Amino acid sequence: MTQHVLLPRARRLARAPAAKVWTLTVLITAIGLALGELRPSWWGTQDLPLHLEWWMLVPAFAASEIFVIHYQFRRQVYTFTLSELPLAVGLFFASWPALLLARLVGAGVALRLNRKQSPMKMAFNLACNVLETSIAVVLFRLLAGHNDGRSLRTLSGAAAGVVTAVVVVTAAIAIAIAIYEGWPNRRHLVRLFVANLIVATTNSCVALVAVAVLWVNPKAGWLLLVVAAILFVAYRSYARLQQKHDDLELLYDFTRRTGRALQVDSAMRELLGQIRAVLRSDMAAIVVRSSNAEGSLIRTVLAGEDGLEIAPTVEDPLWMRMEQSGRSLLAATPIRDDDLRDELDAYGAKDALVAPLRRGDGTVLGMMIAANRLGDQRTFTAEDLKLFEALANHASVSLENRHLIERLRAEAADKEHQAQHDALTGLPNRMLFQERVAQALAVSGGEAKVAVMLLDLDRFKEVNDTLGHHNGDLLLQEIGDRLRRILRAGDTVARLGGDEFAVLLPDLAGEEAAMAAAEGICHALERPFAIAEVNLDVGCSIGVAIWPDHGDDATLLLQRADVAMYSAKESQRGVDVYDAEKDTYSLERLALVGELRTAIERGELAVHYQPKADVGTGQLLGMEALIRWHHPRHGDVPPEEIIAIAEQTGLIRPLTLWVLNQALRQCRQWRRDGRPFDVAVNLSIRNILDAELPADVLRLLTDLGLPASALTFEITETAIMSDPVRTVAVLGRLRSMGVRLAIDDFGTGYSSFSHLRRLPVDEIKIDKSFVQHLATDESDLVIVRSIVDLGHNLGLRVVAEGVEDDAAWQHLAALGCDVVQGYILTRPLAPAQLETWLAVHGDAYPAPVSGDVVPLRNPAFRRL
Repeated sequence: MTQHVLLPRARRLARAPAAKVWTLTVLITAIGLALGELRPSWWGTQDLPLHLEWWMLVPAFAASEIFVIHYQFRRQVYTFTLSELPLAVGLFFASWPALLLARLVGAGVALRLNRKQSPMKMAFNLACNVLETSIAVVLFRLLAGHNDGRSLRTLSGAAAGVVTAVVVVTAAIAIAIAIYEGWPNRRHLVRLFVANLIVATTNSCVALVAVAVLWVNPKAGWLLLVVAAILFVAYRSYARLQQKHDDLELLYDFTRRTGRALQVDSAMRELLGQIRAVLRSDMAAIVVRSSNAEGSLIRTVLAGEDGLEIAPTVEDPLWMRMEQSGRSLLAATPIRDDDLRDELDAYGAKDALVAPLRRGDGTVLGMMIAANRLGDQRTFTAEDLKLFEALANHASVSLENRHLIERLRAEAADKEHQAQHDALTGLPNRMLFQERVAQALAVSGGEAKVAVMLLDLDRFKEVNDTLGHHNGDLLLQEIGDRLRRILRAGDTVARLGGDEFAVLLPDLAGEEAAMAAAEGICHALERPFAIAEVNLDVGCSIGVAIWPDHGDDATLLLQRADVAMYSAKESQRGVDVYDAEKDTYSLERLALVGELRTAIERGELAVHYQPKADVGTGQLLGMEALIRWHHPRHGDVPPEEIIAIAEQTGLIRPLTLWVLNQALRQCRQWRRDGRPFDVAVNLSIRNILDAELPADVLRLLTDLGLPASALTFEITETAIMSDPVRTVAVLGRLRSMGVRLAIDDFGTGYSSFSHLRRLPVDEIKIDKSFVQHLATDESDLVIVRSIVDLGHNLGLRVVAEGVEDDAAWQHLAALGCDVVQGYILTRPLAPAQLETWLAVHGDAYPAPVSGDVVPLRNPAFRRL
């Protein structure tokens, strides 16, 4: 049968349930003995070819409890035995007292001396043996009647008796589990009954074959040992296969559950709790190096029913061993290494598994421990170590991705400040600004107005292009400082990203006061800024929205200030206030929001693909996936507007997942067709602030069977620098998975080159504005050369987009650019059109031959 091993869930709560289990044990024993007395006495009066004394069956029952197969799932262990074999044989050839005595003696010796079960657990299992034996004997003799032992009725009676007895005993085991741990969930209960039923039926059938052999020729009994051995090997092989399947399921569940918690305590509790459940250990711990105090460690322990303990420690010999060796460790009982035994004593561990936690670069950042094995398996095994190492790898990713180690090391105030402030200027970011607006609206009353302003710098790109991104960053810092100085104490200035700032002015008299304040900001920024020994004149355009006239919440006020800002920029007035009549696209966008949601759900969008080729050989390397939406009334909606609508309405996540799914499916098809292309997908600001994105990407890659290296994400500099702490964390998780990362439109954003060195990226894409006039504009040539040199010095691949003619291709080849993309190859094509294009060109596009005169190719040919 299959014994379900009872695992104590709480040592301090074990006394009351233990008393109930003892009571149940006595009750089961009494019922079993009473049933045995009701057995019909006529069996055995006929001539039998074999009579077995009790001592003859003792070795068989002992062996069935010694040679067992343990199968574990979470904190539950199922033990497969072959006890039905001697039981069924004994029904035919032994008396009830002899059979019962043999089973109690054989099983008792094995359970106590070999499997070293506790007295309560052994007593309960022996009580179940009494009940099972009695039920099997009574039903067998009732159903067999006075028939010959070889008749179908007699054999069927034996099988029915054994299987029924197993089902009844399984119900008793379920009751014991309920008493000790609470009712198991439905899945575990079904698993327990099904496993017992299958094993009991199989064992019974094999035993009846053995009975038939013994009935004919008792001397052939030695053959039964061979059959039992084969059956044991078959069970063990199946259990190992099932164990591997369940281990994979546990790994997936471990990754999913440990990645959900955001708070330090809850995340570490979930992580350590999962380790205890999967390895069936009483204690789990994680140790990491602290940066707050030199040489200090942070030890986080979850043991028994004790709460989560997070405490610093100075010395830990086990950590020193792990740090030096960097290898996993199996410490099974008995531990013969005295030093190792002393090191584990510090954790109260009698046996343990220890594995290193590694960063993405392979260096050890900590160690993970599971100790004190629970259940009938007395200690950990090599198979447990393999599973534990896999858990440690997943835990390492979870710890790094969630910044748990940094959170343990840093103070809460520092983290809150980073989350709410712009890293470059120290000003509040968008999130904190919206909170401040909401607070100002909540306390405003009477006739006081609240103004929200959106400020965009003029000619900032010229500064970046001329003086470089580092000086552009210095200018942004100077502008932030000047805005802070000219505003009132209760006002707020924030940087929303790039060269975009926002200003909150509460307690204003009205629109005139708001406009006067905005004009004052414009005048203040007109004064030159001294950057790199150059006096810079930087103007700005400001849009103003006023509460309650133009909106009643922060989001709406910012949106309408944005409309006013673009109006001010177009009119070149410098300052403008929101005017509903100028907001010509608001109603259209409102309609598009609902239609976009429907289009995503119904799959009415399309993904087109544009090839990328090696500069030197023309070999096609991959495709960039680009979203397209042909609206039935508005025609082709620009991709920028699709993304803007999706970001403002919360549709960006489903939209991105839809595009990603389509692109990866197409990539899989290419590879099945023998074209090893990769595919690139663009990410927006909202995407790289989404902490769930790496898990979504991993799920899609796994479902489609694609390696992570087949996918490249393209992100703009502006998106990364909008909130570097959060975006770099998400990008780091993607990079650790093997996904390639590229900075799109490089040279048009606002990050400094020093930031680029620290970003987890693989390539940079030169913006097409620098490429399109490469052959005629000397300044563009210098910029492209600088970008190529920079990328190669940092070990990055350099891609030029917007390549439209052979001359540009040749210049890029001469400058050392790696990859080209643009209309010289083809415009973005739908999958069917792309197949036609590939059929014409194959997997390589002929690179232009260098020369003084470079004719343009036929546009109609390359845009097939």
